[in-house]
Amino acid sequence: MKRLVGPVAFAALGFVLGGCGHRPAPPEAFAPTPVTQPVTWAQVQALPRPPGPDFTFSYGAAPEQVVDVYLPAKPELRRPLAILLHGGCWLNRFDRHYFSHLAEALRQRGWVVANVEYRRLGDAGGGWPGSMDDVQAAATAVLAGVKKWRVDPQRVVAVGHSAGGHLALLLAGREERVRGVVGLAAITDLAAYRLEKSSCAEGARALVTEAQVAEADPQQQPVPAGAKISLWSGAADPIVPASYGDRYASRDPRIRHRVWPGAGHFDLVSPESVMWPELLREFERWSAK
Repeated sequence: MKRLVGPVAFAALGFVLGGCGHRPAPPEAFAPTPVTQPVTWAQVQALPRPPGPDFTFSYGAAPEQVVDVYLPAKPELRRPLAILLHGGCWLNRFDRHYFSHLAEALRQRGWVVANVEYRRLGDAGGGWPGSMDDVQAAATAVLAGVKKWRVDPQRVVAVGHSAGGHLALLLAGREERVRGVVGLAAITDLAAYRLEKSSCAEGARALVTEAQVAEADPQQQPVPAGAKISLWSGAADPIVPASYGDRYASRDPRIRHRVWPGAGHFDLVSPESVMWPELLREFERWSAK
């Protein structure tokens, strides 16, 4: 494991996400611009809604069991696929729509995007294991469209923010067709997070019982063997401290953890953040042939 900042970070992450048989673009010099004023949740909510998905389909009977699908305009023969898993402390007052900015940005860059909704705490059947069961069922339904949507099966990436990062890591351990994980402020250590004092940690305590922690904890589950993992953290994130990424990355030298100076929890999902261009460049490296 290596905590990466600056030129080494960008080059190494290009290597990690350019794996699975695809050569990454040549490394570029990179010096992160420190965030001086972290993006807030209120600012994310105030952003104009981008264009909607091409279509939405259901993978179950519950109204929450839906996936928004974004298809790129260019008729590429082998497209990368991003399965987006939103965060929000596993609570149903947060939904997939704040991830629509990343979905649209990736669509414009030639990706097929599946923005997943799942039952959360407060929904009938949400929590553990219902939320994880939904994510796995949604991924199975999405992956059934690989040929129809002309997806390159070697470039299927689960992208999760916060609690969604927790679910993305677990998904990659259960679904071998997921070949990469991009964790944005991912909650990687559920046992430790349940001991935090934040309001989001209350969601972690409600998600699982003590007896269920081990099966639901990425830190206690094997590192996904077939997936390249890239973790991104804000150095000033008060909700999911960067130390969570450090601990998870220390488990395997192939995992790269990038920490952005001054960034908070929501800089990772806002197109108005100084981080946004570099985040998109990360995906461009993954999609490079």
